[in-house]
Amino acid sequence: MNEARVESHWGLSRFGVRFRNENVAQVAAALRDIGAPTIDLFSILGAPPAPELLLDDGLHLTLAGQKRLTLELIRGRSKLS
Repeated sequence: MNEARVESHWGLSRFGVRFRNENVAQVAAALRDIGAPTIDLFSILGAPPAPELLLDDGLHLTLAGQKRLTLELIRGRSKLS
């Protein structure tokens, strides 16, 4: 996510929605440490992802972002088999 855009988005900020890439990175690391097969989209897409992958709220994926996520899931799944 793009933290600055999330913080300044009229709808998200109005309701106190707060996200930090640092927190998402901690969750991603904890999941990797479990030792089960994972597809680390956080590392693949970046923090923050490229601007064209996110809507103006900085949190939700655009259609291009959804397509990229799907592609990376397919790539990752093929490596897990």
